[in-house]
Amino acid sequence: MTQASYAMNPMKTAFRWTAGACVALMLLVALGGAQGTPDAAKPKETKTYTVETEGQPLFNKPTASLGVSARLSKGTELTIISTNGAWMQVQGAGTQAGWVQGPRRRRLGGTPVDDNYIKSKTTAETSTGLVTKGFGKGYGKQHGVSDEEAARTEQQLRSQPFEFEAFEKFLAAGKLNFSEADTEPQPTTPAETDTTPTKPKLGPSRGLPESLRQGISASRVRMDMTRDPHYFAKNFSYEEEEEMGYAVAQRLAAGKIHDSVELHEYVNLIGSTLVEHSDRSDIPYLFVVLNTPDINAFAAPGGYIFITTGCIAACKNEAEMAAVLGHEVAHVARRHAARQLDDHRLKIAKSMLGAQMDKSLEELYGPMDPNRAALIKELQSMADVHYKACTAGWGQKFELEADEFGVRYAKNAGWDYSGMLEFLKVLRAGEKPQVGKGWDSHPPASERIATLERLAKAEGWKHSGIFLAERFGRFSALLK
Repeated sequence: MTQASYAMNPMKTAFRWTAGACVALMLLVALGGAQGTPDAAKPKETKTYTVETEGQPLFNKPTASLGVSARLSKGTELTIISTNGAWMQVQGAGTQAGWVQGPRRRRLGGTPVDDNYIKSKTTAETSTGLVTKGFGKGYGKQHGVSDEEAARTEQQLRSQPFEFEAFEKFLAAGKLNFSEADTEPQPTTPAETDTTPTKPKLGPSRGLPESLRQGISASRVRMDMTRDPHYFAKNFSYEEEEEMGYAVAQRLAAGKIHDSVELHEYVNLIGSTLVEHSDRSDIPYLFVVLNTPDINAFAAPGGYIFITTGCIAACKNEAEMAAVLGHEVAHVARRHAARQLDDHRLKIAKSMLGAQMDKSLEELYGPMDPNRAALIKELQSMADVHYKACTAGWGQKFELEADEFGVRYAKNAGWDYSGMLEFLKVLRAGEKPQVGKGWDSHPPASERIATLERLAKAEGWKHSGIFLAERFGRFSALLK
């Protein structure tokens, strides 16, 4: 029909459309009668989630920082009630409602790390030899922390940092992004463990004195530790990592934690936003403000992140502090603790093998059988390594990686990526007396700035993020 004839016969055209609609409706009714209940009347399909790993945590709210309410058994089928980004609210028979994380495969860029480094090996049951509860307090006491300081520090480190409603308000007020599910695979660049030269495998009869060979033969765990170049990365469970981090936190933070509840809530809200965009957001993190003038920040295993009042005062806006905290989150998310332990495996093995329970251990932990004493020795050796790395830096390779991924976390959350560049300029102007000694092991600030500028140029980043200087100013005033 031409446009002219259509204009001349509106009633005829309308009749044709009405008749056609009636015929179509009759066909739909007939089909519906033949097939049963119409689609609109069918109940909605129930979506389920099957637990893939033994001991997967069930969180109270869609952020790990608010704690684990239960551990789930592998194979358990749960009903999905709702979703929030990569988080799923689930409930099952005999299981309280809670939140689990779905797959979070992100294209964050950079060289991907083997899954053994990224994924937590949390288990529902902890066998003997993985964790000795109370080790953290004992380690702190061994390094001069009094019982009173240890108790006060424990209370501060175990306190819930914020309510989920406050988290939602924080994100909305700052126009920041909650985590988004990303099911696309990571880059196909070979994993780091595939690109590094193969290290010689040490067996019980090669390269070790007779006394050590006998000790290795007596313990399969110790034998595996010396044979496998990546033993710690693969077998360092989250429970062990968290207890290690708590030990370092006791030694590092006792008597130094800032007493402002409001400031701690603010820093934890920033940090938890970064965690939601990180490689490893399935474990609880805690962000602690240390009342010291040095410009510094630290990351201990298990998600303990520290920032000094001097560092907060050196920032001009929220984007800068987010970049600093993002850098520290990256140390935990990229498993730098476990990866660095690979380099210390023989040193730790030798300190363990043949070790006997001595008086200092018995005074701290009471009577122990040799196996438990050996475990304490192992944990002490690892805690010393972690404390040194936490306070003196993780080495240039890991620091540059933390720069890159920390900036990516902050950028993906909504802050402007230049926050890190501006903060590094403070350090470069630098290297002022009040800058903490921990920066000495980092690459020069000028090199870090140049590396990030090349990254931003290569990926076409724009200065389209937010800075939130006003909100930052309100909370940084609490430093006084």
